[in-house]
Amino acid sequence: KINFYKNFKQIKSLNFDCITLWGVLEHLNDPIKFLLMLKKKLNRNGKILFEVPNADSLLMNYIYNSKVNHVKRFLEPGRHLYFFSINYFFKNINKLGFKILDYETNGLDIQSIVGESKSKYELRGAVPRKR
Repeated sequence: KINFYKNFKQIKSLNFDCITLWGVLEHLNDPIKFLLMLKKKLNRNGKILFEVPNADSLLMNYIYNSKVNHVKRFLEPGRHLYFFSINYFFKNINKLGFKILDYETNGLDIQSIVGESKSKYELRGAVPRKR
């Protein structure tokens, strides 16, 4: 019994235990204002779970420093307005009245650089969780 909502008009009088944002914050003009607005829609002890591209990842470092033009498309200029680092959240999130309960970073996404594998095998793995 999960409900999905496409716009704020549909949730005007509702509050939530959990709000998820996958690949949203980096596209917004004012992501902080948006998070504060969502905070008002949370029930007591409610959670916001979100995913954003990691500005400090090996992939982002590779893309930024790459001399290969086709790789720059992964930055998606014009679509990605912000890139966030872990340090940004640790320095600023408490000021907004949020508390980080857990986080995870992904390692280098080699598929993004070399393309999809023709092999039946997959590379798996991520940087271990930090607490």
